[in-house]
Amino acid sequence: MGTVGKATASLFEQLGHNVLLHDIIEPNEGERFVAMCKHCEIIFICTPEQAVNDVLEKVPIEVSKTEIIKVIRSTTVPSMVKYEGLMAHNPEFLREQEAYKKPHYAIIGTEDAYVASRLTELYSPLNIPIYVMRPVESEMLKLWFNAKLACSISFANEMGRLCNQVGANGHLINNVLNRIQLESHKYHPSFIGPHFSGKCLPKDFDNVVKLYEKHLGDSKLLRAIKEANVT
Repeated sequence: MGTVGKATASLFEQLGHNVLLHDIIEPNEGERFVAMCKHCEIIFICTPEQAVNDVLEKVPIEVSKTEIIKVIRSTTVPSMVKYEGLMAHNPEFLREQEAYKKPHYAIIGTEDAYVASRLTELYSPLNIPIYVMRPVESEMLKLWFNAKLACSISFANEMGRLCNQVGANGHLINNVLNRIQLESHKYHPSFIGPHFSGKCLPKDFDNVVKLYEKHLGDSKLLRAIKEANVT
């Protein structure tokens, strides 16, 4: 019952649901888990990803096929889990220091219309955007989200190092850019399509690369971005 499990339990308790918590490291946890399943309508699996399939195997077959909806909160990769019957992938997007706050959106990955309806109903009192898709898409969405965040952090650090070299306050610039992104209606979303081109992006990006090389030498990250911008 780590951060994700406790936060998930707290969320649904606040919405008035009766929540049972179970930990995979408890003594005789297998027997207790099977007994608990018989009192549940929905099971949220919030374990480390390597334990997900072990937990799924312990859900009583005669109950899970008719009543229990199994929802995986763990960050799984495509083909790791077989989504059969009443199942869904419902990834979390929690930061540990904000884990018990109301989520900003809900992602529901399922092939089953009944499961989609029940989970949409479950989240609807929160009045947040709810996006329904297939499990393979919700799994990739979570991986994409974290990979993009990792890229953004690395890129911000590269720009911060360059700011230090030219005498600019990188923290100030980063904070203003974050505020612009939150408040501006002209936010530029990412998209899948042609490589970046035009008059501004290639020219300005090349200027950043040249400035970085002048002060700090080669940047593997900036070079990779340019090399990945293939036609």
